[in-house]
Amino acid sequence: MVRRPIRGGSVGGLPRFRRRVFTGADVSIDRNFPDRGVLVPRPIDYIGNLFETRRRGTPVVRPTDLLALRIELRNLRIKAGAPPVLRKSGTGAAYLILHFPPQAITEETFFEESPEGMEETVEDPTLAQKPEIDPPGSESAAVPPPFGRTINARIADESRLVFRVPDDAVIPYTLEGILNAVQSLELRVAANARARQIRRRFAWTDTLIQTSALASLGPARRGALTSFAAASLRIAATDPGNATLLRRQIGGGAGITDVSRLPSEFRIPGILQRPPKPSKPNATTTAIEIPWRLILSPHKDTRWRHAAVPVTSKATNHTELWHSRLVAPDEGGNVIEPPHRDRARTLRAIWAKTGEGSTVEMTPNATEIPSLQPSLAPFRMPMDDFDRIQIAHESSNFSLGTPNPIDTNLMMMTALGGWLDSRGAWDPPGGFSVQEWVHRASMARDHYVKVVYNGCLFPLNFFATLVKISERKFHNGSRNDDEEPQIEQVEGNTAYLRQRMFIVPREKVREYGGANLRSNDGKTNLPLQFPFSKIELLTERTPNLDDPQKSDIDGRLQQFFWPSVLDEPFKFQCVGTDLDGRRVAFEIPMIFMDNTFATPFKLMPNGARGPDYDLAEVHAMRAVEEFGTRDTRKTVPIKRQRVALASSLKSGDTSVEVEEMDFEGFAENGNADLRNASGGLERAPFVPVVSGMDVRIGALSHLTGATAANRLLYHPHYLEHGFEQKGEVFARIEKTSGMAKLDFSAQGDRSGGFVQPNLEPQALSRLAGPVMGDIQKFARDGLVPPGGGFPDTLTDLPLPLIFGCIPLAEIIEQVADLTDTPEQIPKFGTEASTQVESFINGLVRLISFAAEIVSQPANIATAALTGYLSTLTDHIQQTIGLSAAQAAQVAAALSELETRLQAVAAQIAGLVDQTLQAGQPLPDFGALPGTITQARAAIVALQTAAQAQVGGASLPAGFRQQLLSTAQTADNFLADLEKLPALAAAGKGLFDALDTIVGQPEALGALFEDPGELAARVGAVETAIGAFRPALSDIDLLNGAPKTAILDALQLVEESFGVASDLLELIDMLTGDELTIRFDWNPKIGSFPSGDPIFRANDPKGFSVAVEAKVKKNGSASPKISVVCGLKHFDLVLIAPASFIELIFEKIEFRIDSAAKMDVDVQFTDIKFVGVLSFVETLRDLIPLDGFSDPPFLDITPQGIDAGFSIALPGITCGILNINNLSLGAGFTVPFIGQPLSVRFNFCTREQPFLLTVYMFGGGGFFGITIDPNGVQILEASFEFGASISIDLGVASGGVSVMAGIYFRMEQDEASLTGYFRLAGHVDVLGLITASLELYLELRYEFQTGKCVGKASLTIEISVFIFSGSVTVSCERKFAGSNGDPNLRQMLGFRPELSLAEELAAITGDDVEYAWRDHVEAFA
Repeated sequence: MVRRPIRGGSVGGLPRFRRRVFTGADVSIDRNFPDRGVLVPRPIDYIGNLFETRRRGTPVVRPTDLLALRIELRNLRIKAGAPPVLRKSGTGAAYLILHFPPQAITEETFFEESPEGMEETVEDPTLAQKPEIDPPGSESAAVPPPFGRTINARIADESRLVFRVPDDAVIPYTLEGILNAVQSLELRVAANARARQIRRRFAWTDTLIQTSALASLGPARRGALTSFAAASLRIAATDPGNATLLRRQIGGGAGITDVSRLPSEFRIPGILQRPPKPSKPNATTTAIEIPWRLILSPHKDTRWRHAAVPVTSKATNHTELWHSRLVAPDEGGNVIEPPHRDRARTLRAIWAKTGEGSTVEMTPNATEIPSLQPSLAPFRMPMDDFDRIQIAHESSNFSLGTPNPIDTNLMMMTALGGWLDSRGAWDPPGGFSVQEWVHRASMARDHYVKVVYNGCLFPLNFFATLVKISERKFHNGSRNDDEEPQIEQVEGNTAYLRQRMFIVPREKVREYGGANLRSNDGKTNLPLQFPFSKIELLTERTPNLDDPQKSDIDGRLQQFFWPSVLDEPFKFQCVGTDLDGRRVAFEIPMIFMDNTFATPFKLMPNGARGPDYDLAEVHAMRAVEEFGTRDTRKTVPIKRQRVALASSLKSGDTSVEVEEMDFEGFAENGNADLRNASGGLERAPFVPVVSGMDVRIGALSHLTGATAANRLLYHPHYLEHGFEQKGEVFARIEKTSGMAKLDFSAQGDRSGGFVQPNLEPQALSRLAGPVMGDIQKFARDGLVPPGGGFPDTLTDLPLPLIFGCIPLAEIIEQVADLTDTPEQIPKFGTEASTQVESFINGLVRLISFAAEIVSQPANIATAALTGYLSTLTDHIQQTIGLSAAQAAQVAAALSELETRLQAVAAQIAGLVDQTLQAGQPLPDFGALPGTITQARAAIVALQTAAQAQVGGASLPAGFRQQLLSTAQTADNFLADLEKLPALAAAGKGLFDALDTIVGQPEALGALFEDPGELAARVGAVETAIGAFRPALSDIDLLNGAPKTAILDALQLVEESFGVASDLLELIDMLTGDELTIRFDWNPKIGSFPSGDPIFRANDPKGFSVAVEAKVKKNGSASPKISVVCGLKHFDLVLIAPASFIELIFEKIEFRIDSAAKMDVDVQFTDIKFVGVLSFVETLRDLIPLDGFSDPPFLDITPQGIDAGFSIALPGITCGILNINNLSLGAGFTVPFIGQPLSVRFNFCTREQPFLLTVYMFGGGGFFGITIDPNGVQILEASFEFGASISIDLGVASGGVSVMAGIYFRMEQDEASLTGYFRLAGHVDVLGLITASLELYLELRYEFQTGKCVGKASLTIEISVFIFSGSVTVSCERKFAGSNGDPNLRQMLGFRPELSLAEELAAITGDDVEYAWRDHVEAFA
């Protein structure tokens, strides 16, 4: 043994030189962090030589096995002898201290990125990417590049083992004697270097419980005491101050110790003692610096094992390196030799040193944690202060709870450095983030260091861990099986430390609830602004990330950064569950926030640590700001998946196809709800929200084929009140260029042919789908203004029209309350439901029809009666032209029928508002059957009067036909009306059967759990449908759209019966593949305009539209569309106020089904010629009133429907008078592409005019008119007259004719009137020589230009034998009129639209060019 000479007395005496210590620190600026002050100690205490005289103890070196120590004695004296021995001296504790040379070296670490030659894309996102060395210019790659140069490194300070020497101990004062002695001596360790808290620590509960009293207590009380003890254990573990524990004991109780009566010196072991905290170890405390700057210590029950003498192998003659290894003997002295695992072999990090590059210093109370940040100063290393300080607190600060120690497989100390194989794992206390630390080092060099940080992902607030691994790798250019490079190749196969990071989510599924989460102003219920009830994070781990320094925020490195791969933010794969239970897949980049940043704690006034909500909210709002300004990152492609944006009544009625969704986060200063939801900052105080989205609305895209998207935001009224509103509005639609609109102008066949309910949606309602108008009133009050919210002025969207010309906004009346009349608004429903939901939805739709089975026919009957009464009034007026006797008989019959029909109308009026109610009897029809019988008797009397002859004379044929037609149609109507009570009774039975299933929503779950009861109730519905269908089919009053809608609902329900004959099977059908879009509308309408109406509505509820489109969710087939649109009992007055014809419609109905041809049904009640056309009233006898219902021709094309007829009239010959080629025609057009409805009449045609001849005089002509509600579209008429004479002398013949005529044409705003004269003559001599001459003169007046145009032409033609020739001379002349002609200023001026003064001022100067100046200068 080589021993340093002992000078001046005991080895344990004070050293001859005092050690230099830190007395302060200077603040300097780190070049890598110019905005951050760095504490730099002064002066730097470089590690010196083991033999320096300033160091305590006696150095000892044994060259054989390289043992090198310094031995320090405290309160020990050397007693001479052979050998000398050590004995205690003085009264204080005696210590034997072994000082070891530095045990750790930290070295520069290089971040891994993709090496050259690797693919830049990673097919499997769970595979780690292979990184390359840090590029030049980065923090860890100062010039020159890292490879081929000496890397930066720092060495640790000395470590020491302090052994407590018993008072009676005698230790040989030799190296062997000391090495043997310390193997059995107890270590002196810091107060916070405790052993693992094993379950036996709970033995103190026998102090809290009066064990002597337990025998007298019953089982129930003893059980209660057991619960009390368990609760005390929980509180003791979570309440370091134990105030709660003590309060529980005060006052005692049966079996409970009253601690207020215990002696003052009593302490509850391990509970009432002051919990130890980290502190800088003093000179007599064990301190092992492995790794660099982290002070570790074993607990006092551990021991150190080593060889006292050199160990040499007999086989190889090699001597092993002297080492001392840590073991943990049990009570019998048995040990588990390292590196085998031993739960008792543990360490704690009792302190973390700071110095060069540090920004904060460690404190016992952890007050530095909120200011702690990752650092790359002085260079990148496996661990920094951010790691070391947290590990020290989490492993040894008992004021934070009961920390877990560091499990140690191997800890070994030598003269050449230490070995360490350890792992620490914690549930980080509030404000901390390090969850795991794994360290493997050998001979002072780190080989594998893993630090795992807890944090969260913004904005979805998933718990996640950031894993940092620093690993020594050989750079030998190795390749994988696919010959892809895995590591760079460096000469000498150098093993550098390489660092990589990746993220592993700690939370696979995150549920979003919290009904009480509101903004501070109370105007936003935050859960309503997020459409997902939970999100599943599919990403199990990210690839190796880019250096966080490249994408950090505010210079916080991995504490606050965008996880990126290959310079692009990494997109986490997610599957959200929307409010309809639908799974929606998407990928979203997120920000990683370390727990020290996201959930900081602070020191509270009572000395305990508590949540720092203010700082957490500042950091959360910074994340909100950062994420919200990155448009390309917050906008997430959803790829047209359907998402329910709010809770639905019917599956799909709040769903849209989302193309892109903008995710953001919400945080707010002082928000009590978010603070409560954070659970004491166990979770960061922010929640995800959706700020907007680009969507396709099913009603717009599937009904009209619109391919554009709409910008959607949650509606403020919904965010504040939810669906506690009558309009049930949940989203507003931003007005943007190119937005999707409901535009039927080019495809009216999808909305009903004659109606185009075009609208520019402003919001979405769960009740009505896309809506417009005053959305605030619609949502709050359920108020729909007059016009239904449809636009009434021309915009970029064609006006919503009926018959292509009447604005819907002008005829729709106000809806005062949606609660009572939801059918009066356009309702766009989208259902994406399972078969069970479709079955229930079908029943719900059917019960709504059943509830109206009395009121709906009553409304139709009221409108029909109004029309009949109006017709009777007209007939009474027509009797004025009859003889007195005839008039009296017919007028009396008409008046009697009018009285009886008024009585029927009075009875019907009481049924108009009657709807069926659960538990209520059927409405009373009262005297209705009797009044109908009396009215039918009056009809028989009218028919008798119409057929009777008075004074041998019958009524005029036309009038008689009208009376008989009116009587017959009225009798058919009344006969149908007599069936209403039977229909109502069948409808009531159906309503009651349906009500047992869908009328009690709270009992639906219990009903599904009882298949027998459900089967019985469904069977009752099926029976009721069997009785209802014949009654419905037998009544014609509901023919058309109303009956079709009811029959469709019946068929849907019956199909559900057929699909699932077994009700249990029906309940199990939980998947559907079809999307149903419905447009139902039955508004209350009025006349337009209000003064002299063009459109006169006789039935306020006569307009209905029902469109249904079924679309396969997978897009495998084109949509199946069914359209039924009807308008009943209305008049078109063409063209009020200058009316000349009234078309009185009974109905117009349009049907189309993608599986069948289109069908149109138009029926007139009457046609009246009035005003200037009253003279053609006699045409009524020729036009059948139902001529359009089954017309001679019906032409249906994609452009529209054209129906009409043409009647050829017989010629008239009377002596020298001859009239022939007579015809009469009429037509009716319903365009689909935006043109208005039109009616046309013609007397003969241009191609076939009528012909009239008298002797040598003759002529002809025609008349035609096309009209629509906008006015006369085309009117043309022509009449020609003249004379003709011919002579034939045998060898020669010839003739002369003179004709003159007029032709008038008016087309919208253009009109012309033409008069012409034609003189013609011809001569023929033996057929060899012919000659002809024609003189044509025309004078045409053009109304639009005000010009008169004259034309003249002379044509002479001569034919001699085989030669012929002709010549024409013509001329044209315009007279007067200047309308439309440009003047000189307009043709050659500078800017004619300006005033003359402004134009003259603008052309001053030689540089102004314009046409007149060019013209003048050309002749200058």
